[in-house]
Amino acid sequence: MSVQRLSLAEARARISAALGEFSSRRRLATVALDQASGRLLDQAVIAGLDLPGMDSSAMDGFALAISSLAGRPRLRLVGESLAGHPFRGRVAAGEAVRIATGALLPDGCDTVVVLERCALEGQWLEIERGAEVRRGEHIRRRGEAVARGDQVLAAGTRLDFRHLGLLAALGHDEVQVRDRVRVALFSSGDELRAPGRALDPASGFDANRPLLAALLRRRGVELVGGGILADDPGALARAFDSVAERVDLIVTTGGVSLGPKDHLRDALAASAGLDFWRVAMKPGQAMAFGRWRGVALLALPGNPLAALVGALQLVLPALSLLEGGEAAPRRLHACLDSAVEGRRGRCDLLLGVCYVDAMARCRVRPLARQNSHMLGTLAGANCLIELDEERERAEPGEVVSIQPFGETP
Repeated sequence: MSVQRLSLAEARARISAALGEFSSRRRLATVALDQASGRLLDQAVIAGLDLPGMDSSAMDGFALAISSLAGRPRLRLVGESLAGHPFRGRVAAGEAVRIATGALLPDGCDTVVVLERCALEGQWLEIERGAEVRRGEHIRRRGEAVARGDQVLAAGTRLDFRHLGLLAALGHDEVQVRDRVRVALFSSGDELRAPGRALDPASGFDANRPLLAALLRRRGVELVGGGILADDPGALARAFDSVAERVDLIVTTGGVSLGPKDHLRDALAASAGLDFWRVAMKPGQAMAFGRWRGVALLALPGNPLAALVGALQLVLPALSLLEGGEAAPRRLHACLDSAVEGRRGRCDLLLGVCYVDAMARCRVRPLARQNSHMLGTLAGANCLIELDEERERAEPGEVVSIQPFGETP
């Protein structure tokens, strides 16, 4: 058993080594497009058609041949082309067709003139005097967005609304993805109650499971089993046994420190499943990684912010490994608004608000009240500020690494 604190990089490396075998035997599933959000694409997608699939108008206006404007004050209107209802036939010299946005460009036309530059008198069209009309104007060319045969999505892409819209435009109603990672999520502590239950003076509501469940579901995880565990070694063993054959990962919060009722570390050690305990980071140093009956288990601290930081630093990378992806949190760089302090020899992760200033620079404002139980502070944050093991302090104006929680500003 390792009692010395591992660096965050070492902890990730140990987890990666333990879980690397899973990437070669991942499960696959074919799902309907409306069920694919958050899933990892298993195979590259090659476009089977052009987008757009035809030359069409980008504006409401009139389609014509540019040569028809030479020396002719007026053009004869011979019909219209609407989206889904194209003009049939060829437009001859001196003729024009009214056209709607997205409609097929008629044969014989090479230009669209927008409505605002035109005047219509009966069946005769006049172009505004002095209007500059260029050949090919306001035309969407076939295949200009995507050409047939292009690779449009790489294997391993995490699908979201952008990719699903593209897949639908290419005619896909289903897609092959890597099957969801199955996770059992437990909180532990005799003092915990599920939200909505009655409290006594010595109890409190369990915030960790709703917090982490939302984070995991955003990553496309399937939650299996779980619940609140009593501070009892036998209860721990029975709960883990009940899910071990149905999940890929067990995640727990609480019960992993050195208190008299913290039994999880000892339970792992007794089953010869403890890989490491304690990581050199704040918040969240009291965490453990191991196996329970062959299933990977990550035990996070009980304080909500510490649990979240541990999940972001170690659980999400573990999920990526189980899916066959890479184990690295997403990072950006930002200029600090005010100084932050850490401690050499550990990674400090602080709550912040990142934003773009008037000069289009990415900046980050550290938040006060960083204690690991303060959920009110977490609700106002949108990123973590990362000070690595070599930095004890960062001054205002210095560039630091940040880990955004979601969309960047």
